[in-house]
Amino acid sequence: MNRNKQQNGFLLKFNRLTAVAAPVTLLIQFSIMLWWSWRKWPDILVDFGGALYIPWQISSGKILYKDIVYGLGPLSSYINASLFYLFGTSYTVIIIANIVFLALFLTVLYLLLEKVCSRLAAFLSCGVVISVFSFSQYKFTGNYNFISPYSHEATHGILLSLLMIYHLWRFTANKNKHNLILAGSIFGLIFLTKVDILISAFMVVCFFFILSWLYYHDFRSTIKSAGIFFAFSGIPVFFFFVYCF
Repeated sequence: MNRNKQQNGFLLKFNRLTAVAAPVTLLIQFSIMLWWSWRKWPDILVDFGGALYIPWQISSGKILYKDIVYGLGPLSSYINASLFYLFGTSYTVIIIANIVFLALFLTVLYLLLEKVCSRLAAFLSCGVVISVFSFSQYKFTGNYNFISPYSHEATHGILLSLLMIYHLWRFTANKNKHNLILAGSIFGLIFLTKVDILISAFMVVCFFFILSWLYYHDFRSTIKSAGIFFAFSGIPVFFFFVYCF
């Protein structure tokens, strides 16, 4: 009996230690990679120039698709334009915003994987994202990292997709419709990024409702949840179309 108590006490202390050590280690890794790669992320002339020019034009009063020809969704351009309008037109503004978005992405990824998989899986996955995808520049031209991406629609879309998955998981866990509403609204924002990101997110949503129906054997409830989800997903799309067209 005493041995079992000692083992349980040791495991409890170990879990508490890893609960603190894993995020702290990731934070240190994040800081080192950020310092090491500081302002070496973009190629201003190839791919990335438009990410600065188009938001600058929007913040100066122009309207996307009316005054500016653009082939992707409006969300990212208007996010960056809002940042320029509030804090001034500067590459540094984009850097700081993308660092915040990356930190949010890693936080949600860690919390989600820790719950559905394990703390080790969350730690390793976030470590790979930080070391491989977040700051690195693998070619002489091109911007294949999170801080200065070739397309902000890609990074914003991936972040939104992860947030949508998180809220769908929360809805499954607690049946709180607020999570379903948030997930649907986020899906509407994904619609305003890139087609390939939208298709991927749509497949996730389809499989979610199919698996929900197969697991709970409640077709009416599944249809009702899907209706709420897609009804709220149309709200962001509607407002952007009204504004832009």
